[in-house]
This record gives sequence, C-alpha cells and structure tokens, in this order.
Amino acid sequence: MPQPRLRFLSLFVDDLARARQTYTEVFGLQPLPEAEVDDLPRPHPFSPSPPVVFDLGGVLLALYQIDGRVTHTGDVGIGVVTDEPAGELARRVTRAGGRVLPRGAEDPLLVFALPDRHFFEIVPGRP
Repeated sequence: MPQPRLRFLSLFVDDLARARQTYTEVFGLQPLPEAEVDDLPRPHPFSPSPPVVFDLGGVLLALYQIDGRVTHTGDVGIGVVTDEPAGELARRVTRAGGRVLPRGAEDPLLVFALPDRHFFEIVPGRP
C-alpha cells in the first residue's frame, strides 16, 4: 500500500483577511505566493475563496474561508498526499464507518470524516 504523507492542515475561518493578519503576526511569516503552493485543494470544494498559505517547516497551514454550509469556523482538515487510488481509500473509509463527502466528479480531492469527526482531505501524489 502506498505511504501517505502529511502535507497540510486546512483551518476554516469566518474572516479570511483577519485570519491572514493574525497568523502573519503570530508566526512572523508572510503567506506564500500562490504560485509556490503545491498539493493543496484549489479551489476547495467547501470554500468560496483561495487559501492563504503559510509554510510551517514543510507542512503547509492553509486558511480557508468557511462556506457556512459544509464548513464552519473551527473546522480542521488534515491534508494527506497519497499515490493510492481514491476509490480504494473511500471503500475502506466507508467500511470503517466513515463518511465520504460529495464533491464534483472532476475533482481529484477525496474528503472524508471518520466517526470521531476528524476530517481528512486526500490529494493525489504527483508522478
């Protein structure tokens, strides 16, 4: 089975501009330019705007605007990159009692919640 890799954490916020300012101040870092960010869901199926992204030593911290329907303030997505086919992983999630969240048919992102309400965002690895 392919080795999954933690790549990013998605934090959902109600005011993206304010969160950008807060996280810039707290970590003393500027957000990454969009062109330098790989492996993130863009656009995110559950956010109306692109993320603000910080590099925290190899793991990206992505701030997303909530959509108020699926995502709410305080939601966290654990972003994992894997070479495993999404269908195989989705079947195991379902067998384990998790729930795969619907998204567009063309979207390669697999989003699921396990019974403990932890959300995972799975993106395909790059060749």
